[in-house]
Parts: sequence; C-alpha cells; structure tokens
Amino acid sequence: MPQLLIHRGTSSCREYVFSNVDCLLIGRARTNDIQIPDSSRRVSRCHAAILRLAPNCESYFLRDLGSLRGTRVSGQSVFQHILREGDVIEIADYELIYSVHEPGLQDLSPLRVVSRSPEGAGLDQNTAYLTNREFQREINFTEAQKEVVDSLLQATHRRMVGKNLLVQMLPAIARTSGAVRGFVTTFRSGDAGAFDVLGRMGMSPRDQIEITDAGFVQTLLGGLPVLEERVLLSPIFDHDVVTGFFAIERPEFADPFTPEETAFAVLLGRLAASRVHGSTWRGRSAGDSTVWEWPAAMIGRSVPIQALCQQIKEAAGSEANVLVEGESGVGKELVARAIHEAGRYAPGPFLARNCAAITESLAEAEIFGHAARSGIAGADPEGAPGWFEQALNGTLFLDEIHGLNLALQDKFLRVLQEKEVWRVRGRRAIPVKAQVIAASDHNLEEATQDGTFRAPLFFRFGKRIKVPPLRERVEDIVLLAYYFLDRYAQRLESPARTLSHRALQLLQRYHWPGNVRELENSIRSAVAKVRDREIVFSWDLPEMALEMHPSHVEGKAVPENEGGRELSLGASKSSRPRPMVAIEKEKIMESLESTHGNISLAAKLLGYRSRQTILNKMDRFGIPRNYGDTETV
Repeated sequence: MPQLLIHRGTSSCREYVFSNVDCLLIGRARTNDIQIPDSSRRVSRCHAAILRLAPNCESYFLRDLGSLRGTRVSGQSVFQHILREGDVIEIADYELIYSVHEPGLQDLSPLRVVSRSPEGAGLDQNTAYLTNREFQREINFTEAQKEVVDSLLQATHRRMVGKNLLVQMLPAIARTSGAVRGFVTTFRSGDAGAFDVLGRMGMSPRDQIEITDAGFVQTLLGGLPVLEERVLLSPIFDHDVVTGFFAIERPEFADPFTPEETAFAVLLGRLAASRVHGSTWRGRSAGDSTVWEWPAAMIGRSVPIQALCQQIKEAAGSEANVLVEGESGVGKELVARAIHEAGRYAPGPFLARNCAAITESLAEAEIFGHAARSGIAGADPEGAPGWFEQALNGTLFLDEIHGLNLALQDKFLRVLQEKEVWRVRGRRAIPVKAQVIAASDHNLEEATQDGTFRAPLFFRFGKRIKVPPLRERVEDIVLLAYYFLDRYAQRLESPARTLSHRALQLLQRYHWPGNVRELENSIRSAVAKVRDREIVFSWDLPEMALEMHPSHVEGKAVPENEGGRELSLGASKSSRPRPMVAIEKEKIMESLESTHGNISLAAKLLGYRSRQTILNKMDRFGIPRNYGDTETV
C-alpha cells in the first residue's frame, strides 16, 4: 500500500502509510492528515494534497495548494504531479519519499500462473484467441461504453500523456466490464516479457490474479487478448506495437467475458495509446502541465465533512429511505449520489428528479406513470413508466420534495409502504424496488407541524442527513477552490494553475450564502477570465466574493496572512470607492507575492511593457525591491 517516508535532514524520520483514501492534506496546521511542523513558516498551513487519481484506483497525484514557497518533486517545482515509486516530494527542508512497495514485495507479480484444475473445462476452452478481423467488426456500444469512449476522446483532445491516461482509464474499463479489480502495465524495453505496473484498482501489492496460460506474454505481444472465463488480459497498442496490457477480473460466480466485451477492451487499449498526441511511454517531467480533474467525491477534510462521510456510509448500508437536508447549494444531490454508489443499488440507475419543477396537472402521470390508452391529452397511447419504475433496482432521488402537494404526498406514502405503484388509469399494481432519497432546503419537521407536509411521509424516511453549510467548514474552502480550479481549467482549456494567496484568503473570509454552488460559480467565472496566465488573482474573482460580510467576521477566526503583510479585503458596498493608486499598489504587491519576488514575471502578469515600469511604480509606492522574495523573509 502507498506510504511516505518523511525526513527532515538527519534529525528525524517517520513513516505514514495510507490506503483506501481519496485525499490527504499536508501542511503546518494540526488539522492536516500529515502535519509537518515548521516554526519558520516556510511550510504553509495547508501546503499540498495527495489525491487519488481515479475512483477505486491505487494511484495518486500530488497537488500544490497555492503554498507561498511552492512544492517540488525531485528538485523541480510542480503544481500537479503523478506520484511514482521513489518520487521525493520537497516541502521547505522536508523530504517525503513516496513508495508503493512493501518490504519483500518489490518483485511480486500481480499475475500468478496456476495449473489447470482437473475438473475445469481445460485451457483450450478457457482461453479464447480472437483474430484481428473479429476486432474490426462493428461493435454496438452500450450507453456505459459510449461514455467511456467519449471521455477517452476528450482526454486525448486535451493532450493527456499516455501512461497517465491508461491509469485513469482503468476504473472506467473495469466498470463497463463488470470487473472488481485489475491493473495496467507497460512492457520493459530490452527485457523480454518483463512489465511494470502503472496502477492497480481493487487490489494491493500483495494481491494476485490467477491465470492458467503460461505463454500469456507471447500471446499479448502477438496482439491478441487472453480470455480465461472471468479474467481478461487485453493488449495496449502504440502504432501497432504492443506496449503493455490491461488485466481485469470479474467476481466469483459472475458470467464469463463475452467476445464483444473482449473486443471493446482491445479497442480502448488502441484508442488510449494511439490517439495521444505525440504519444510517449516515458511520460513527462515533474513539471508536466497536464491538468488532472479530481475524481468526484465529497471534497473536504474538516470535522463536519468527515462526520458527513460517516453518515453516508451508514446510509449506504441501510435499507431505510433517506432524507437529505441542507441549505441551497450545499451539495445534497452529491450526497445522494455518494449513498447510491456506496450501496447495494449501485449497479442500477440513479434517477434524479425535481419535485418542484413539474406541472401540477401532469405531475401524477409523470411520477407514477400512466397506462395504455389512459386518455391523457398528449400522452403516449402505449403508456409510459413513472419515476419509480424508471429507477427500478436503483436509486430515485427526489429533490425539493416539499414541492409536492398533499395529495401527491399521500400517494408517495403508499408507494413507500406497499413497494408497488399504480399507474394512472392502471388496472394492476406494479412492484417496484428502489432506494428512495429525498432532499429539501426547508425544515420538514416544522412543515409537519404547520400542516404543509404529511407527518407519516416524513417519518417514512428512517435516515436523516444534515449537510453542513460552507461557512461551518471554512477549512475546506482551499481544497474546494483548487478542485473547481482544476475542473474548469481543464474544461475551458484555461492556463490557470494556481490561486494567489490573497485570492485564497478572500475566499476563506467570504460568508458564502450560496454555499458550495456559489463557490463553484465564482471559481468558474475567474478561470474563464484567465486566458494568458497561470495565476488567478483576487481581482479575477466576482465582486461579491471581494466583499467582507460583517456577520462572518464577528467571533470568527480569520485565516492568517502567512506572508506577514497587510491584506486589504476590497471595498464593501457601503464604503467609498478606493483610489486607483491604492488598487494598483495592491495589484503589484499581490503579483510579487505570487511570483516569489520575480519582478520581471510580475511585470509580465500585470501587462507592463518593461521591467523598469514596475520598478518605477514600486519606488513610487514605497514597495521594497525584495518584496515577495520568500528567501529573504
């Protein structure tokens, strides 16, 4: 399992082992997962994060979180970096050595060749060698397979590096194939038959997948897959040369792989390798400019969000219907999806519907369905299923459930009680089996008392989850800000890679009445403005985020300015307009802080024609020539 060996000179050494986690925070503050104390404050309070590369994948990448002095890997500054065996993460005078090997396991192969079972069907029947002609025939993609191909094509359009792309594609390939574990490899050049594991999913370095074909390497190098009932080895091509392979395994008692599924896996291997622009199996340097979008998850490491994750885990393992409560924009649907994906209904559909957005006259037919020849104007004469039937064996998410009128609430109650639904004009009940998750930004307990919500329906939700507002988990704002920064930098093809320290402080001091949704929209707006630089400055943020809200400051701890410099929070609505000279001075100071005192780069970021221009302004405003230089602080 992954681990970090943490050194500080020769005086200390400790080990941090992590497994099955999506995010680790590194920094000076005690709230971090990995605290690295530093009285000189060269380590930022929230310095960097280690994030899972993709869901259920045992590969990770490092993300700098706008630290004042930066994060380095093997001597090179990075903002993001895929972690490989032996990488040395340098933070101030600390060295964190990343390793995925356990002692004595360095040479353990994830594949183990076993002899055939006497009662088995035999190797000739267990192993299918399909010809290239079979792969060239037309494949009818399922919806899930189409999504994987589309995401792969989008990734190659963004010029993603070959090896990194393969690691990110592994969970998607496994999911569409019904596999529960697997790994992806590349063959070593000059070492016949030897291969390196790039990433694993659902298996530790101690786990092995068993096959019976001792000649699997020769088969794969010949461009053909190896198929042994529930195990599939699929070659990866680079310009018709096999450079590696995917290995995936279905659970016991699952159906064997079909030729169509095998052909699809081989197709993905070809696409992943050959469509990468300038494909290179050596990858890029530590300073790789590729933007990695974080896997969808509950972003945050604060106490409230960890408590929420525990509630999600409990709800996923329960048979009870779930009610998710919280203010608008806190992420109630995200919580519902997390419950669905962690529960036993995960293989089924997730159907999200807004109860307040349907026309009252058509609500009953839309929710419960209608029978054939029901006589409803404009309805399908053949009949149509409602929400419960569409979510069969999956999850039905009912947003804004308070929007249902009392009559529909009574019908909902009956469906939840009887586990069957009657279509409009229907002659028989239809059994339905689905998990029901409802959400509301109203206080439904109070609504039951004033008669606007049926108490029996309210008590049908045996599990209640309260999602905390963003103002109650301020320590998560930095992580969320970078999550959205990377998402929209990738989608909008923006060069934005980091946020200035002042921008981060403004985000942490704002009260966020719109919660996470408002933060997301603010970051998206800022990223869209940045077309010619990597840094998002405070003045790129929407005006509302630049305003200090008094109710948020009173009695609240305000994040410190780690640079030891005065921070202006911008003008509030009630204050007078600030002089342009003061605004320009603060822009120069913020640019110098973000470039660590690099005057030439700061001048370029501000659009000044020459270095001398910014020097003249610095002298006029009384800004020291070494301002922002972290080595002189």
